[in-house]
Amino acid sequence: MPRPRGAAFFYTDAMTQTSSGTGASRRLFFALWPGEAASQALARLATRIALDARGRATAAERLHLTMAFVGPVPDSAVDTLVAIGAAIAGHVRAFTLTLDRVGSFRDAGIAWIGTRTPPVELLELASELKLALGSAGFRVDDRDFKAHLTLARRCERRATLQDTPAVSWRVEAMSLMASLLAPRGPQYTEIARCPLASS
Repeated sequence: MPRPRGAAFFYTDAMTQTSSGTGASRRLFFALWPGEAASQALARLATRIALDARGRATAAERLHLTMAFVGPVPDSAVDTLVAIGAAIAGHVRAFTLTLDRVGSFRDAGIAWIGTRTPPVELLELASELKLALGSAGFRVDDRDFKAHLTLARRCERRATLQDTPAVSWRVEAMSLMASLLAPRGPQYTEIARCPLASS
């Protein structure tokens, strides 16, 4: 998807097509998306993990790290979310994120990859985003933020692979995404991209 630079944020075509003031709502969330090389490495790892855990690998184009799930939001509130994302991202410096720890949510049948040492900037981004969303009256998760990227779903057992490689990428922006649930898996559309501050 195109990602112009130089602006505090931008709307994609999906935003202008769906903003009609009709009272419709969309399921929205903020997320970090890996670069192409990291995405390919994570997709290969997802395939291995899914085979090991007897689950279904997350498709490469759906691999992301959720920063905050907002849930159903009326179109009239999207501008506020974009402004929140742009403001928070704009004063957190770009950073390198390394995912190097595989784990499972056994009850949910999910295998994931996370980070042993979360960057300070990642934690700052998560905490300030949560605070801003709550202050603006949006839904927030009361649980502590635990950075993870879902590799496989519907896993029948815990992943046991020991030689999983670390995957890193440079995080330069946070995206506001819309999620449309579909029979073959969720479909994601980027609503706005909020660049982080230059390091």
